[in-house]
Amino acid sequence: MVIYNVIGLMCYFMANMGYALGDIKKNSMFNIIRNIFYGIFIVIAASYYGIVGTLVVSLMMSLTLDLFFFSHRVYKLGYLQMSMIKKLARLSVMIVTSSLAVCWFLKNFIISNVPSNMFFARLLIGGGAFTIFYFFLILIIDPKFRNQLRALGSKLFFKAAVH
Repeated sequence: MVIYNVIGLMCYFMANMGYALGDIKKNSMFNIIRNIFYGIFIVIAASYYGIVGTLVVSLMMSLTLDLFFFSHRVYKLGYLQMSMIKKLARLSVMIVTSSLAVCWFLKNFIISNVPSNMFFARLLIGGGAFTIFYFFLILIIDPKFRNQLRALGSKLFFKAAVH
């Protein structure tokens, strides 16, 4: 679900960029044809595989059709530079691999240290630890976010010191 949401947001952004750059007709035609196929595939997947089938069809449609079409169109319109794509790919590989490693470590740590009947505690500990890790990972990688957070901290500290 997380992958679907991230890819869906990226595709939605690129679709809006295509509309903003004047590619209304091609985007609209793509969406009409895509949704016809989506409707057919979702009915078939739901009838045979239930909710898992609908999730797989949704993810595959976003991964294959939406991501490739919209990124190709925005690139053709001159908005998406190859240097930006390479930079995002490098950052994504770094984020995904470190996140997978931390997830593996957290899973093993929680399984060995938290009793198996404490489901909610396992969920809170794992989710909280991964959220903290991910926040610090983005803080390390993204200098713009780091500077914005530093400016916000100095404003809050200054207001607290004045009162």
